[in-house]
Formats: sequence, structure tokens, C-alpha cells
Amino acid sequence: MELSVLSFPVSMVRETKQRSSVARRVLIVEQQPSIVEILHWALKLKGYEISEVSGKDWIDQTLVGDNDYLAIVLDLSIESWFNRDAIIQCLEQRWNTFHTKKLPLIVLTTVSGTERSLNGYPIVRKPFHIGELLAEVELLASQNV
Repeated sequence: MELSVLSFPVSMVRETKQRSSVARRVLIVEQQPSIVEILHWALKLKGYEISEVSGKDWIDQTLVGDNDYLAIVLDLSIESWFNRDAIIQCLEQRWNTFHTKKLPLIVLTTVSGTERSLNGYPIVRKPFHIGELLAEVELLASQNV
């Protein structure tokens, strides 16, 4: 009898871990391999499952169906910064086609400025302290619970 009582919480913990691994997926959209490697390493150590993409067709490749990400870390370089509003609008439309929650976006950029957010999404400026980015991901994780 004690065994069944003790095994119940254990099975609940296993089930919770399985669910959280799906919900703890982070998509990294970054062109610089060294930054991707650092982000991958740091996020993996925090228990996140990482997907990495680059190229122009990544929106169609990743934001479809059941690809439910806790966070999308998107690098908007100087070239794409000028089209930032259009890029974010496209992302939001594509995301909202398949999801009911808000687009979980964190913007990385080298563009200098004082803005702390872009269309309501946090901006992390390069070079950045990895703790700053992890804090933004953790904030999204806490809002997603």
C-alpha cells in the first residue's frame, strides 16, 4: 500500500517533466555561428531544448503546425533593422495562424539606441551578457506557465 502511495507522486513528476520539455523549446534565429554556439550552450545548461535556423525561409520552416516555442531569439541585423516592423508583423501573423498565445519573441541587435523594447518585445543589444538574455527567456517561461 505504501508503494502505491509513494509511486503516485513519482509518476506525476515524470508526467510534468515530459510536458515541460516540450514547453521549454527555444528557437534561435542567428547568422553568426559563434553566437549560436554560446546561446545553445547556455540555454541547454538551463534545461531548454534548442532549435537553430538561419536563412530567409525560416519563418515558413519553423512557425507551422505544432512547433510551440517558449521563446524565439531573433537577430535583427543592421540590414533587417530598417524593415523591423514588417518583419515582426509577418512573424505575428504567421504565429497567430497556429497559436493562441502571444508571439514569444526576444530581439537581438547590434543597432545602438535607448529603446528597451520593439513593438512590445524585449531588445537585447550585442554585445550582451548571457545572463541578460537568460533572464528574458526565464521571464517568458514564467509568463507561459
